[in-house]
Amino acid sequence: ETHDAMVAENEFLWQAAHGSARYGTRAKDIDAVLRKAEGIGIMILIPSTIPTLRSYLAARSMLKAHMPAYVLNPGETIVRRRLVGRGETRNSVAKRLASERSWDGEAVVCGIPYTFVRNDGPIEAAYEQMLWAHI
Repeated sequence: ETHDAMVAENEFLWQAAHGSARYGTRAKDIDAVLRKAEGIGIMILIPSTIPTLRSYLAARSMLKAHMPAYVLNPGETIVRRRLVGRGETRNSVAKRLASERSWDGEAVVCGIPYTFVRNDGPIEAAYEQMLWAHI
């Protein structure tokens, strides 16, 4: 399935562009996570999509199942190095940095009960912070 075909079929609960990539989450994928016996699923979302997710969960009486974690921006120098290391173009890096500049401040004041996670080291350290915050 291509992204465009999924958009045409209205499969996404939300969709967004970030940098040079397009993202979306299908409602059926959220429902599948909610049905899992272990009840754990991780989604990486941009801030503007969280209210839509929380409304979807609230409509299903599942809002308590959502334990939002916000991964703090490690700073433009680190983000730029990571993106360049992945082969992103200069233009793509600039667009992504511009879109992310306000996210941390918005996350602090938005009213969503985030657990804030540092992201200035290896990804394993951020993952461990999230796990410990939610057990």
